[in-house]
Amino acid sequence: MYLRPRTVEDALQALATYGGRILAGGTDFFPALGDKPVAGPVIDISGLGGLANIAVSDEEVRIGACTTWRTVAEASLPRAFNSLRAAAREVGAIQIQHVGTVGGNLCTASPAADGVPPLLALDAEVELACHNGHRRLPLRDFIASYRKTLIRADEILTAIVVPRTIEGPSTFLRRSTISGYLDRNGGGCGGDRHAWQSQTSACRGGCLLDGGATPQRIGTRSNRSGSPAGSRRPGKAGAPRDTFSD
Repeated sequence: MYLRPRTVEDALQALATYGGRILAGGTDFFPALGDKPVAGPVIDISGLGGLANIAVSDEEVRIGACTTWRTVAEASLPRAFNSLRAAAREVGAIQIQHVGTVGGNLCTASPAADGVPPLLALDAEVELACHNGHRRLPLRDFIASYRKTLIRADEILTAIVVPRTIEGPSTFLRRSTISGYLDRNGGGCGGDRHAWQSQTSACRGGCLLDGGATPQRIGTRSNRSGSPAGSRRPGKAGAPRDTFSD
């Protein structure tokens, strides 16, 4: 069964009624099938325009789950989002960037997902909706382990919400092996412009995330004096389930 709802409400009702899998960009969904046919209902949300925009306010930046990576790369965003925009330009080829979605990248929960470290550094939250309402989870808790998230079977990820609590610039670094294959990526977000632009090892009020080196992201945040404030790992509350949304 293939369903293509016209509104978020219709999509949530279809998911509650039939169950199935959510399809957005399809850049992970279809390659994962290999030569196997699609099993079970598929709910295609790629046509929901209300989930494909970016809204910037004084309090937060809201990124719709179906926003493509090319849209993120070309968006006018606060300088704290420099690392996210840089990561967006590293997501596959240009063709993938035009169809792959931010929400799908998170729901796939791959350790090598380029968009996750910058969003973790920005203290992003995900908004999850079902036919009974919605809830928010910190991204660090949402991604529970390798390819597993805390999204429930009746929920759709509708938005990524980033509070405007960090105004400093950020950077995204990608390191490859000698063979050219992706080794790991990382994102950092600074609380002080000078600290990140200087060549010194000190960074006042910063956060460093490492992705792709371990099954889960490992982050280190420093306080305003520059000393480490401890490491951060995504939480494991609740029972995760396998997901594919991109």
